[in-house]
Amino acid sequence: MPRTRKHITPLTKEIIDNLTEPGRYAEGTVPCLYMKVTESKNGSISKSWVFLWKRGKKQSEPGLGSWTGAGKAGRVSIPLARKKALAVHDLIGAGKDPMAEKKRNAMTFAKCGTALLDSLKPTFRNKKTEDGWNRSLTLHAAAIADMPVNAIGVDDILGILKPVWLEKAETAKQLRGRVERVLDYAKAKGYRSGDNPAAWKGNLDHLLPKRPRLQRGHHPALPYADLPAFVAGLDTTSDPALPPLLLTILTAVRSGETQLAEWDEFDFKAGLWTIPKARTKTGARDHIVPLSKPALAILNAQQRRDGESRVFPALESGDMRDALSKLVSGKIAVPHGFRSTFKDWCSNETAFARETIEECLDHKVGWRLPTCSTG
Repeated sequence: MPRTRKHITPLTKEIIDNLTEPGRYAEGTVPCLYMKVTESKNGSISKSWVFLWKRGKKQSEPGLGSWTGAGKAGRVSIPLARKKALAVHDLIGAGKDPMAEKKRNAMTFAKCGTALLDSLKPTFRNKKTEDGWNRSLTLHAAAIADMPVNAIGVDDILGILKPVWLEKAETAKQLRGRVERVLDYAKAKGYRSGDNPAAWKGNLDHLLPKRPRLQRGHHPALPYADLPAFVAGLDTTSDPALPPLLLTILTAVRSGETQLAEWDEFDFKAGLWTIPKARTKTGARDHIVPLSKPALAILNAQQRRDGESRVFPALESGDMRDALSKLVSGKIAVPHGFRSTFKDWCSNETAFARETIEECLDHKVGWRLPTCSTG
C-alpha cells in the first residue's frame, strides 16, 4: 500500500518533476486528488494521477491519467487532472460509483459486440451467419466501434445506416438489427442505460426515409389438410431454426415476431404471449396470443442465456425460410404462408366470424373481439 507523503502544496510542475520517493502526494487544491509515484523492479519511476476515495472501510483508487503521457490518454496536466477529479466528485455527489462508471466508459461497442458474438456462435447454424455478423460489426459499424456503448446516440446510428439505407436494403436491415442487439446486450450487462438508439418503432422510423416495398404476390402456403402430417413429421432437433418455425405455425404469428421474441413477453402460468405493439406490424396495440401445450413445450425447451433477452438469440432473418425449403419441394410453402393456412382452416372448418379470425392474425378490423386459440 503506497504511503501518503507530506510535501509543500499545491503541486506544481517543478515539484512533480522532482518527486522520486514512491508514494502518494496530495495535489493540494482538489480533495482526493493525488500524484502517485511508483518504482518498478528495474528502478524506473512512473507518475500518474489517482483519485483516492474512501467509503467506509472500502478504498478505491481510480486512475485519472499519466503525468508522463505513458497512457492512452496522453499526458494529463495539472489543470486537466483537477477537472477530472472534480468530475469524479460530481459522480459521487450524484450517488454513483466512480469505479463502476469507469468500467462502463471503458466498454466500447466493438468489445461489447465481440462478447455478444462469442455467446451466440455456438447456436449459429453455419459459418455464413458468423461472417455476416462480423461484416456488420467490423465493416459497416466501424465508425462507432471504439465509442463507449453508453455514449452512442441516435445521430451515431444514423451515421452508419444512411450510407446503405436505400442502396443496400437488406444490408441496412441486418445492420440496424444487429446494432440494436449489441446495445440491448450492453444494457443487460449494465454498460449503458436508457432507450436503445437503434430501435426502429417510435425512433428511427421517424428519421429514416421509407424504402420502396418489393412487389410480391401471395405467400405460398401449405394446404391445411397437409399440415397435421407435416407437423408430426418435424424433427425439431435436426435444425435450430425448426423449433421457432413450429412455434410460428402453432401461434399463427408473423415470423419476425418469433425471431425477436423476448422472454418477458411470455406468461407461462396463464399460457399467453403478449407481443408489444412496438413489435407488431400494425403498431396499434399489443397482440395477445394464446399458447397451446405444444407451443409451451417449445419455449420450455429453450435454454436461457445470461444477458440475453431473446428466446431465439441466434435466429436470423431467413433462417426459418431456409429450414422450411429443405423440407418441402420447390416453393410450395414459406413461413408466412402458414398464416394463410390457419385462415383457410378457420374459414372452412370453424364457425368463427371473419372479424375474430382477423383478430387472431393481428389484422386491423373495425372493432375488437377476444383473441381465439390457435390450437
